[in-house]
Amino acid sequence: MSGEPSTQGPPADPLTETKEFWNRVATDWETQVGDDGDRNRRLNSDPVLWDFLGDVRGRHVLDAGCGTGYLSRKLHAAGALVVGVDLSDVMVAIARDHAPDLDLRVDSVSELGTLEDGRFDLVVSNYVLMDVPLLQETVDAFHRVLRPGGAAVVV
Repeated sequence: MSGEPSTQGPPADPLTETKEFWNRVATDWETQVGDDGDRNRRLNSDPVLWDFLGDVRGRHVLDAGCGTGYLSRKLHAAGALVVGVDLSDVMVAIARDHAPDLDLRVDSVSELGTLEDGRFDLVVSNYVLMDVPLLQETVDAFHRVLRPGGAAVVV
């Protein structure tokens, strides 16, 4: 009715909404993706992703939007020096449970505030950009943390 106060407050911060969503689904996501990725990743996108990444041995790689860490673990096993970041603290906790020796951080891909400029040879972002509410800021953050001549591989 007209004149009644709204029961909804101001719109929530888009990063907060995104974080809350991924925190809610983290356990189910871990089940779906597992250690090797879901069926789509294994059969379709990961082979192409690895073709673009090439040999990662000894390269500094940022897994931007690492989720529960399956790709961070695979990159590490392939010899990369990996840092994984995700906005969801629940996802990062799950990732750390699977790989406590990896550098896995709670951070927004649109800020990458825990990372210094020019640190990475590669930024990989696997099925993340479609869920990022601040796309331009994310692209800018990727550019900032890449070394000159570095590359971003996004699916």
